[in-house]
Amino acid sequence: MNYTKNKVEDYLPEFIEALKKQLQDDEKRWGDTWQKRPIEGQEERTRATFNNYFDMFENGKTPIPWLKVAGNALICWIREYERDNYYENVAKDIQENFQEIDHQLTVE
Repeated sequence: MNYTKNKVEDYLPEFIEALKKQLQDDEKRWGDTWQKRPIEGQEERTRATFNNYFDMFENGKTPIPWLKVAGNALICWIREYERDNYYENVAKDIQENFQEIDHQLTVE
């Protein structure tokens, strides 16, 4: 197969447009249910979803919905990204509060 572009990243603009459309369609169907699911167990839920896609491929010759796979991966990444940033921001706030308290105690 001859590819028209040299790097995977060269396909990002088209991929992002296609993924946006898929995410918009998913939003219409599912709403914000992705926000209500906890990060705990997301690996098992994702595996079950992927296994379902492969079962449909193997048994029904349904193509793997790669944009749905990417959307699912994005949701998992968002949960982990937000969790990590949340804990990082909480730690920063605690440190700043302790510094302020320490400063007030040394001034008095």
